[in-house]
Amino acid sequence: MLVKTILNRIHHFKGFVYTSVHYDSGVGIGRIVVDMAPRKNSRGCCSRCKRRSPGYDYLPERVFEFVPLWNIPVFLRYRPRHVSCATCGVIVEELPWATGKSSLCNCFRVFLAQWARLLSWKEVSARFRVSWYMVFDSIKHVVNYGLEHRNLEDIHAIGVDEIAIEKGHKFATVRVAAYFLNCRRSPAHSISPARRPSSPLDSVRSPALTFRCRVAHGQNRK
Repeated sequence: MLVKTILNRIHHFKGFVYTSVHYDSGVGIGRIVVDMAPRKNSRGCCSRCKRRSPGYDYLPERVFEFVPLWNIPVFLRYRPRHVSCATCGVIVEELPWATGKSSLCNCFRVFLAQWARLLSWKEVSARFRVSWYMVFDSIKHVVNYGLEHRNLEDIHAIGVDEIAIEKGHKFATVRVAAYFLNCRRSPAHSISPARRPSSPLDSVRSPALTFRCRVAHGQNRK
């Protein structure tokens, strides 16, 4: 099975085609380079209003790092288009496999973030030949996606606890959905404040949230 066939099955995007695949051994370690192009007569998508618009001109070629294959780095190479949007004017098209100016494909970001749950960030960067910042950026991308698409409608109770992360009484706040917590029902305004003047409970807003509580251990549980 050809690499192009595999990509068309697992990483296919409407309006774009894979034109060629070749092995490049001229730059350090060998890598697989996949050339992409817009499908004939297809229109680009405005990155701001998401409207399909005619092309205007082309930008310089960009390279996006993809999930490695057989431990061989894979890169997608594409020349983005400027599109002439009736609403936003001349603007760069939206690329469905990458976000903004990042040089990593979104699927590779998810790949790194999943490995970062099992290994340290430094070890993930060493194993997959990326920088530590790329691992950090991948985790940030996944977390931001989850926050944007989270659904709080089914959460009726929430608990907050603090865990020590460093010496010298430095704590991190942990929020949990209190489905099975033995919490005493209290209105939100009667909860004692956190260590800081503004309680982290105050930033949680949900129509279905009926009460909030502090999570503690032993006899201090409320």
